[in-house]
Amino acid sequence: MKKMRNIKLSGILFVFVFYLSLFSSDEKWWNENWEYRVKITLKNPYEVPFKNIPIIISGEILRRKTGLLKEKISTSSIRIVDLNGVEIPVQVDEKDEIGLFQNIGNGELDKGDEIVFQVSFLPKEEKNLYIYFRKKIAPLPEYPTDLKFTKTVFGQMGINYNGELKNSIISIGIRGSGKEKDEKGNLIYGGLGKGAITSFKIKDKELIYQGHSWGWYLLYSQISTILPWEDPILLIDGPVRKIVVCKALNQDRNFTEELKGSSWMLSGKI
Repeated sequence: MKKMRNIKLSGILFVFVFYLSLFSSDEKWWNENWEYRVKITLKNPYEVPFKNIPIIISGEILRRKTGLLKEKISTSSIRIVDLNGVEIPVQVDEKDEIGLFQNIGNGELDKGDEIVFQVSFLPKEEKNLYIYFRKKIAPLPEYPTDLKFTKTVFGQMGINYNGELKNSIISIGIRGSGKEKDEKGNLIYGGLGKGAITSFKIKDKELIYQGHSWGWYLLYSQISTILPWEDPILLIDGPVRKIVVCKALNQDRNFTEELKGSSWMLSGKI
């Protein structure tokens, strides 16, 4: 049985064409233990090459475009395979019903879950890949990765962040609680930079000089100063992407009142 549908995903550089196949003995199959596969065609419409472009396909898109609306799909079984049978590193990041990423999900592909992988393209290149999946749970593969997250000791060796997320090119430092104090018991830097990125490097070249006030304001706002942030934790530990979060839980506050003089109004629970 074959179903063919065309789809164009807005906001992405590429055109996706979906073909759904069910296993049959006369087809060349990557692994006969997998019962479904979806063929996708990705097209680079530009005259320039792209390297490691992130491709994200939601569970809703996969189900809606293949017609598998209620069938069980195990997130651990999802594989991306090229036409030569070579696997491409992939991960599935699960979300809860309100769209928040989960460290441990239910193991089934829900509409908000995200299939994430990367593809490189030559100018005007078209690539065909397969997404294989099945109902049964599968062992998670181990893919090579250069992504790392490290907890750091604030203040040592010029480190002004509580966690570092990096690959072979980019490094970002993330400050959490901002509770560190100097010898006199005062908050270091007055607690500036809490819940924010306070270091950004490309090939070890620092692009944010932390001695300047503007250096604390990358992904930062007045709210960050007054919230009781926790230190950064690694929520999603995947080979393609890692998700690091700082939490400030159960804060039901009137920020408009607390931040008098602000040009905007905000209140409520965050």
